[in-house]
Amino acid sequence: METALFKCGVEDVVMKLREILARHGFQITPFDDKNKIVKAFRYGNWFRRPEYLLFEFSGMRNSLTRVDITASIERKKKRRRAEEMMEEKIATIMYRHF
Repeated sequence: METALFKCGVEDVVMKLREILARHGFQITPFDDKNKIVKAFRYGNWFRRPEYLLFEFSGMRNSLTRVDITASIERKKKRRRAEEMMEEKIATIMYRHF
């Protein structure tokens, strides 16, 4: 799990995150207001395995949002390193756009 902090409200972060994920080919489920969770997935193809992302949002203060990113990649052999790299990549992309 990767954690990222942003100086924005939760709604602003969710809106921007949805734009970023759509640009990178992910399908996004609606925002769960009760649990503050966004789920995203990208289907695999010949070279790529299906990828799933789970974003958990926590409003820490008025303008500070914490995002916990968890990735899962379907494979025959479980390789946690690939999932960790994907979490870091998504966090880096988010930081670049905020």
